[in-house]
Amino acid sequence: MNIIFKAVRKLYYLTIGKSPELDRFFRYRGNPQDYWVKRGGETYFEEQEAVPDRTLRSQFIAEEMKQISFSSLLEIGCGYSKQLKSMHSPGVSFFGCDFSRPQLIKGKEFFPAMIGRVAEADAEFLPFKDKSFEVVMSSAVILHNKHPKAKKIVAEMIRVSKKYL
Repeated sequence: MNIIFKAVRKLYYLTIGKSPELDRFFRYRGNPQDYWVKRGGETYFEEQEAVPDRTLRSQFIAEEMKQISFSSLLEIGCGYSKQLKSMHSPGVSFFGCDFSRPQLIKGKEFFPAMIGRVAEADAEFLPFKDKSFEVVMSSAVILHNKHPKAKKIVAEMIRVSKKYL
């Protein structure tokens, strides 16, 4: 059995493991947090920063957010803080949370201003008091969760938001 397991694992890494899209499809279906702990950090950072559209998307979101007035913001699934860095402006308290420690570690290097302003947490159980932030936002997180968990994430976002979601 051990020989079969080793052969399957080797085949996986020689085929599916070489494609981030296939790897994500197969691994993410089981445990999303496990997937992001394994894939997050430097590898994901390099993939994202190599795609100009990701930066354009981040800039677009930041420009849209500037159209509302707020003094505090929490981003759910902040990853390496790309979006927080794009939105950062004086006089606003920015915070983030993500359940991937490698992503948060990479974020300390990418955007040092966020050190001490991020929490390692699952969005289903946010470690913040009710109505802690004027704005709570997320980008491409909720849709990657099954419906029961997505509903809990949205409920938590509503719970910690004072004004905008």
